[in-house]
Amino acid sequence: ELAENPAKDAQIKANIELQHYLVNIYLENQQRNTTNKTEIVDRMLKQIIAAPENKWSAEMMADMCNLSKSHFSRVFKERTGMTPKAYVDRLKMDAAAEQLTSTQKSIADIAIYFGFNDQFHFSRRFKEVKGVSPLAFRNCPR
Repeated sequence: ELAENPAKDAQIKANIELQHYLVNIYLENQQRNTTNKTEIVDRMLKQIIAAPENKWSAEMMADMCNLSKSHFSRVFKERTGMTPKAYVDRLKMDAAAEQLTSTQKSIADIAIYFGFNDQFHFSRRFKEVKGVSPLAFRNCPR
C-alpha cells in the first residue's frame, strides 16, 4: 500500500517497513540455523559417547556435521564448554579408567583400544587428564 503511493514520505516509510521485514526474516533464519547446528552437534556428541574408542578428529566431526572446522569447533565449545579434542580426550580417559579398574587388560592393550599408537603417549595423556598415571590409577584402592 505504501509502495504504491508516489509521495516521498510514503516511499521512505515503505522502504523502512521492507527493511524491518528483511531484518526479521534474517533473525528468524539465524535462530533456526543456530538451533539446527546445536541439534547437529548433539547428534555428534551421542556418536562420540557411544564409541569413545574411535579416532575422533575435529576435522572428521566437522565433516560429519557438514560444517567448517572452525564453525564446528565454535558451536561445539558453546554446547559443551570444551574444545572437541578436550572433550574426546576426557571421554576416552574416563572410559579407559573404567577399563583399568574393571578388567585385567594391560595398559598397552587399553592404549591401543582407545587409538593410541603406544603406551607412553596414552600414559602421558591419561596423566594430563586424570592427574595420575594409568598404573597409579589402577593400583589406587577404591
